[in-house]
Amino acid sequence: MVLTDLDGTMTSKGVTPSDTELADRLEVRTFLERQGVVAGAVTARTCGLTLSQKAFVESKELCAVEPPPRWHFDPHTKKYSYIDLAEVPHFKHCLDWDLTASFCSRIIVRNGCGYRVDKDFEASLRYDYASESVNPEPWRQAVIMFLGFNCSHLLAEHLSVLESRTNYDQGKANVAPLEFRFQFDFFGPEGLAAMQALKGIIKQRAEAGDQLARRIAMVDESRIEVLPTESRYTLYLVPRDGTKEKLVHRMYSQSLNAAGLSSTECRLYYAGDTLTDLKTGLYAGGRSVLHFLLPCGSRLAPYIIERRSHYGLEDLSRLWSAPRRGAHKQRLRPTNQKGVYYFDTSIPGFGANVIVIGDERYTGATPPGSVAEFLQEFL
Repeated sequence: MVLTDLDGTMTSKGVTPSDTELADRLEVRTFLERQGVVAGAVTARTCGLTLSQKAFVESKELCAVEPPPRWHFDPHTKKYSYIDLAEVPHFKHCLDWDLTASFCSRIIVRNGCGYRVDKDFEASLRYDYASESVNPEPWRQAVIMFLGFNCSHLLAEHLSVLESRTNYDQGKANVAPLEFRFQFDFFGPEGLAAMQALKGIIKQRAEAGDQLARRIAMVDESRIEVLPTESRYTLYLVPRDGTKEKLVHRMYSQSLNAAGLSSTECRLYYAGDTLTDLKTGLYAGGRSVLHFLLPCGSRLAPYIIERRSHYGLEDLSRLWSAPRRGAHKQRLRPTNQKGVYYFDTSIPGFGANVIVIGDERYTGATPPGSVAEFLQEFL
């Protein structure tokens, strides 16, 4: 099974891709089809943003729960409207995978011309926090009440415009809010301080025994720039079982079960450019050895190559060492191949995952170009 992130991995910066990038995307999809492997996307995009119009219309279960995305922007009215994504270069060769996981939303699986929704997984997220509650509120309603009560000022100032259904209905946002995710955006040093405050409030409430706060996962997808004033800090609040690591585990384990195979009989490959993707690459896979690519152009690459201790607020020191019997053991170990590392998960019975740094191994490639080279070398 091959799974990949989309933004920053199968696409690069900018809405209009270069001819080279489009050719590299096509090479990835052609190679996967030729090899006959199961290929999926794990992305922050909504499920609708990963489907052509034909596939979306044929996906009756998805249409019933997710409004269609509105990608076309009219500069005169300043509103978004619907367009078939298959006609948009930004989405070319990035649509209609075998299965797709929308980060903290839904997992969809190809079923003929359309897709089925993994309803069991969806139900598990809807009441993720409420295993011991009677008549609980759905996750989104419960979290919005929690935020309004504990940090209304941060909610008002930093909640993404994507979290308003009114913005979508009025054409001011291109997607409707997702059921199991809240996105907060912060900018510059002041924004970083506000994000720290939000994290601190949730952590404090969790330590005080708040069941909902204890089940909120805080996922940092920040874009750290050289100049702090240019950094954008993005924090997602999601159910504990809705993280990318859990999504990958669900997709992989359910596929193995459906095929009647064990993890030792299969191989898993994953590519992604963010800190969340890196964490998935380090720890996902179970007893299967996972091959992970940090694609060319990832902001994380210099932090790994230069063994820096922090990426924004995230402590990276655990990659280099971990306490063990009073000593420290190197966990991310270089090999005799440039840009190829092994990571020791320290989980009994689990092997070492293979970590490939695109900017070291495939220097000069586009993000999807490094994905193509990675798959051709290791698959």
